[in-house]
Amino acid sequence: MAFFQNGSMILLGIAFLFWLLGGWLIAVRSFNLPRNEQTLIGLALGLTLGNWTANLLARFLPLPHAFWLAALLVLAAGIALAWPLKFRELLAAARESLLPWLAVAVIVFVMYKIGRGLAIFDDYQNLPTASILATGDVPPHFALDPALRFNYHYFLLFLAAQFMRLGNMFPFTALDLARALSFGLMFVLLFLWVRRVTFSRLAGWLAAILMAFTGGMRWLLLLFPASALNKIAAQTVLMGSAKDTGTEFLQNLVSPWAIGGDGPVPFPFAFANGVHPPAIMSFSGFSVFYIVILLVLLMTYDRWKHWSAAVVTTVLLASLAFANEVALALLLAGAGVALVVYWIAKRTVRLPRSLLPWIAAAAAALVIALFQGGMLTEVLRNLLSGGRASYFNVSFSFAWPPLIVSSHLGPLTFDNGWKILLAFLETGPIILLFPLVARHGVKAAREERWLEAALAGAAFVSLFTVFVRYEGTGGITGTTRLLEGLLLACKLFAVPLLWAWARERSETLKAGLLAAAAVTVFGGIVMFGTELIAAAKPVASFFLTDMDVQMEKEYWNRLEPDALVFDPIPPRAPTVFGRFTDAYLTWYDPKPEWQVLVAAPDPYQLNAAGFDYAYYDIRYWESLTPQAQKLLQSPCVVLVKQVDGYRGENDLRADYRRLVDIRNCK
Repeated sequence: MAFFQNGSMILLGIAFLFWLLGGWLIAVRSFNLPRNEQTLIGLALGLTLGNWTANLLARFLPLPHAFWLAALLVLAAGIALAWPLKFRELLAAARESLLPWLAVAVIVFVMYKIGRGLAIFDDYQNLPTASILATGDVPPHFALDPALRFNYHYFLLFLAAQFMRLGNMFPFTALDLARALSFGLMFVLLFLWVRRVTFSRLAGWLAAILMAFTGGMRWLLLLFPASALNKIAAQTVLMGSAKDTGTEFLQNLVSPWAIGGDGPVPFPFAFANGVHPPAIMSFSGFSVFYIVILLVLLMTYDRWKHWSAAVVTTVLLASLAFANEVALALLLAGAGVALVVYWIAKRTVRLPRSLLPWIAAAAAALVIALFQGGMLTEVLRNLLSGGRASYFNVSFSFAWPPLIVSSHLGPLTFDNGWKILLAFLETGPIILLFPLVARHGVKAAREERWLEAALAGAAFVSLFTVFVRYEGTGGITGTTRLLEGLLLACKLFAVPLLWAWARERSETLKAGLLAAAAVTVFGGIVMFGTELIAAAKPVASFFLTDMDVQMEKEYWNRLEPDALVFDPIPPRAPTVFGRFTDAYLTWYDPKPEWQVLVAAPDPYQLNAAGFDYAYYDIRYWESLTPQAQKLLQSPCVVLVKQVDGYRGENDLRADYRRLVDIRNCK
């Protein structure tokens, strides 16, 4: 399967060069950074600034123009700020960054190959949305009902849309590349930051490994006695993919995890997780780019040297809301906690001068976030419009008894010892580091190291979200995202804090810490080994075949801009053509009228319902009655394109994809 639809990497390479050079020069001028950090921080800055700027420009310009202008603005800003350019210093910084760049390249390659073999975690949502974004629908509407706004945290999907248009890529390859780049930048930036604060390369790589593989430890249940397992099983409420895996929790523990889009070898359910999956499993719609933004903030917050640093920080904070609004909300709440700690420690209620620029940047970023697109924009619109024409409904309620929600095992309330044990195993032992993180946060607040204090404060706030239940569109499982502040802070600070604490301790204690770390990452390594097998067998998605890819190569974004496509597999048509369908109320709930049309696709009724085209395969054709088949062959139905193929590798029966024009069926 081709990496690109047509053409080459030249244009996308030029855009990357603009992002890299512009971000690099901005980083050099705005912040006091070690040479060996400048280029990678520069790339992360350039990507973030370019994506954020393009999102704003896309309201006023055709999308390719918005992308190129944004990249040029990043480059121009970098040149203007850093002029006159000091080429010797830039070359020296490039030489000192060779090994980190090599590490990024290896990680991007491996994670891209893995991503090409997987189609897990809402591919049916992410691919249609990325495809629709790439046509210029910014902010996006709901791919399965264009009447609804879909102001998702679409930063990563919009970056994938840039790769689609600039590099002429398919949605699935573009999204896999965007995720892989996020992984590479996150792991290596974390290495660089930890190396900076610990003066140890070993500590840096341990931090990256811990971030990559740390997750929950459900697999420990495999070692429990049968009597305990029976009591634990009685406390579970299987949900989502856990329910698809089987109706019995104990049987699921020794079964393959039933998740759509997995690779040739299924993931073991015992090593999966409904609260804290390891980072190497972050193949979601927002993945880990928000952590990249947080790491850039962490590496630059105390190194401002020019007024442009305040502007860059404001855009980074606004981009954080664009990438993951929960992360920004927790960070701002954590900053409030840090300020209170400072007041108590200093016995004053004055605002420290060192915090004033950050207050201004955060306030400006919050205002921008309310209008730039994304979930915070949608929350504001819902408040002003009463939720009309919006896909999302966001609401919370007080939870008592407190709980942790597992997307596999249901609400794990703290009124039962077995549920508390399950909640601990789902979150993993990394949360035991919270006391160290809290102590570090107090120290950072006293010393006015505000971002570190805010991250520790976010962990504190996140800890108390066990009293909160999310009840919005995503369902109760969205509650798990509120724990991100706690889990992320513990993982970010784990190695630096333990490294300093254990430095003067005995060798026995150090060996014990390494053993504990090995147990902590074991589950993630098992999942990584399983997903690595998928790298050898790339796929488009579980709802796409090579025939769909061929159709997309010829007809993506070629139909009329307002065309509506009927497809019995709803996410397929928006992905293939970049055009909406009208089929579902949510990603999970079909419209009754659409179900009627699927059962009997009369082209006259389809046209009356607003559809201009129909797209279907031979399986759907064979499922229809002879009368329905005859209707689809009415004189008014015009065959636009048919792609022939086979039903599968081991099923050589004929298959096809047909795109038909039904606009004359009136």
